[in-house]
Order: sequence, then structure tokens, then C-alpha cells
Amino acid sequence: MHTPYHDIQSVPAGIDPESPVAVVRISGQRSAVAASLLRRHGVHEALQLVDGGVPLWRREGWPVEEPEGAPSGS
Repeated sequence: MHTPYHDIQSVPAGIDPESPVAVVRISGQRSAVAASLLRRHGVHEALQLVDGGVPLWRREGWPVEEPEGAPSGS
């Protein structure tokens, strides 16, 4: 699910706050902010994944949902 960290005003639709949520960004600073915001809004376990960020996630074959209109691979 693609949600910019600055748009997190509550737990985004489709996220179960009782289940672990992985937060992936290219850099650690924004993922830390996003994980903190999710926890503040009730997600019990928001995990910040820093090492390698989205590029590593993609190389490892994990699914990536692109925002509508985004160029492929962003």
C-alpha cells in the first residue's frame, strides 16, 4: 500500500492495526516517522525496514503497489 508519511492522519483503510505492519522507504528517517505515526494512530506493531529500502524489497521479489499514474519502478 502506498501512503505518503505526511498523509497519515489515521490508520489507512486496509491495514489491520492488530497485525504487524512493515514500513518501507528508501531512507530510514521517513520510515521512522511513518512507523511512529502509525503507532500513534493505533497500529500495535509498526516495523521500520531500513536496510536497502524499497530497491532491496523489489529485488527480493516482494510485491510493490505503485500509486496510480506513477512511473514503473518508482
